[in-house]
Amino acid sequence: MKAIIRILPIIALLAAFTACSKGEISGSGENTISLWSGEDGTGVLRTRAGDPTPNRSLQPLFLFWTSGNFNNTSAVAPDFFVKVPDGEINDFSVTQFNTNEYYPLNNKTVYACGIAPAPGEGYLEPVTAGSYTKFNIGVPDTGVDDDDCGVTDVMAAAVLSATDAAPFTQATPLNFKHLLTKLSFRARLADDMTKFVKYVKVLFPGNLAPLSLEWNTNEQQYEVTGGTTGTNDFLFGNYFTTEDAGLPRSNNTLYYQLSADRNQQMGYTHIVPPGSSINVHIIYKMADYIDSFDLKERMDAGETLTPEEIRKARTVVDVDREISIPFYESDGTTEVSLKAGDAYTINLVFNVYTIEMVGQKRDWEDGGYFYIPIQPTLVP
Repeated sequence: MKAIIRILPIIALLAAFTACSKGEISGSGENTISLWSGEDGTGVLRTRAGDPTPNRSLQPLFLFWTSGNFNNTSAVAPDFFVKVPDGEINDFSVTQFNTNEYYPLNNKTVYACGIAPAPGEGYLEPVTAGSYTKFNIGVPDTGVDDDDCGVTDVMAAAVLSATDAAPFTQATPLNFKHLLTKLSFRARLADDMTKFVKYVKVLFPGNLAPLSLEWNTNEQQYEVTGGTTGTNDFLFGNYFTTEDAGLPRSNNTLYYQLSADRNQQMGYTHIVPPGSSINVHIIYKMADYIDSFDLKERMDAGETLTPEEIRKARTVVDVDREISIPFYESDGTTEVSLKAGDAYTINLVFNVYTIEMVGQKRDWEDGGYFYIPIQPTLVP
C-alpha cells in the first residue's frame, strides 16, 4: 500500500491556515485566548520505517470553536479558527501560546483541542481541502520504494473549555496523547543457526493499518481509523535494495545480513491498537551460503555464473511464516490488550525451522517505560 501525499508549497499552506485564524470567533472580551500544551511521551517524525528524526517533538495544530459540537465543513465556518504555532508541543508547557484572538463577550464558552503532527508537512492531509474533520495519514514520498503505512506517529489532545471569566490555565494544558501502538523490531540468528537470513520484513493485516484521523462527533474527540484485512495489509522491515541504500555493489553480500552475535535493528512502525494478540507474516529469504543472495540477484539479472555459483544461488528460498504474537503481563501468564501509547520491542531469533520471539522493555522516547510482555513462542 502506498500513501499518495500531495505536498503543497509552504507559502500556500501558511496562507490556508492563517486565512481562517483571524476574527472567526466574534467578540471582544477582556482577555486574549492563550493556552498551554504538554504530552504523554514525545512524538517522533519519520521519513520511512526505521529512519526516525531523533529528539524531536511534533508541531501541533490547535483548533478553537464556540459551538458545543465541532463538526466544521469549511475553514471559514462561523466561530471557528485554527492556529499552527511556531514550535513543538512541549514548547508551550511553560510558556503559553497566545492566539491573539479575544474571548467572546457574555462569557460564551470557547472549546479547544489539538492534533499532531500539524498538517502541512505531508504527514496528515485533509480529505477535504479546508476541513479539519478527517485527515489521511501518511508521509511525503521519499522517492524510495518503501511502504509509508505506519510511519506517522499521530497524537491528539482531549477537548478543553474556557470563558473570558475562566480562561485556559497552565494547570490544565492541552494534553496530547499517542493514538497508536508502536512496535519496534530487531532480528538475529540463533546461536546454532546453520543457514543465512536476509531481507526480513513483516506483513501486518489491514485492520491494524492507521489510514485516517477523524473527528468523532458523538465522542467529541479525534480517533484513528484502521483499514480492512486483505485490502490494506502493509509491509514493514529491511527490504530495501542495495541501490536504494546508496551502498556500493561490493557491500551487497553483507547488507542486511543477519548474524548471531548482534541484533539487527529493523526500525519501528505504528499500528491501530489491536486486541490481546496480533497475527503477522514474517517474510524473509534463507540460503545455505553467505554469498547466495548476491549470486541469486546476479543470476536473475541474466549474468553468466559458474556451475558452483549457480548451485549456491539456487539454495535461496523465500519463506513466509504466519505467527501469532501474544502479549502478557510481567507474570508471563496474564494476557493483555495493546493500548494506544504503549510501545513494545519484539526480538526475532531465526533458526532453520523456527522463529523465537522475545520481548523486552521499550520507552516511547521520553514517555516512560512499558513492560514488553511477549511470551517466547516457537513456531514450527
